[in-house]
Amino acid sequence: MIVLDPDLVVLYFRGHPAVARRLLATPPSELAIPSVAIHEVLVAIGEGPGAARRRGELDRLLESVRTPWFGLAEARVAARLRHAAIELPAFDLMLASTALCYDAAVATPRPEAFAQVADLRTIDWSADDSAPS
Repeated sequence: MIVLDPDLVVLYFRGHPAVARRLLATPPSELAIPSVAIHEVLVAIGEGPGAARRRGELDRLLESVRTPWFGLAEARVAARLRHAAIELPAFDLMLASTALCYDAAVATPRPEAFAQVADLRTIDWSADDSAPS
């Protein structure tokens, strides 16, 4: 499974060619947008002009991918990471914890943000080379 970072989802909606190509080439059954990422995408969409259209696009994407919740197992992993002095913003910590619980990679345009999480695999779909790091 590949967990999508909300920043990557926003790039997809903005028509980033490399992100769109890779996302559309991946079977939806292999993709996940965790609930914490959905929240961040909805905040990015906002309420201004075009927001209703973008929310509709998000809804269509969410119908085809997994949408795991941040539950007890994810909370325990997040606590373990925090106790190990991993300093990530709360939503990044929750995203990383979700990916770790599912043994998934995180597709993100900012793999350096997750570099402190030793066991977490990241893929930068916004770059020319999408090899796991």
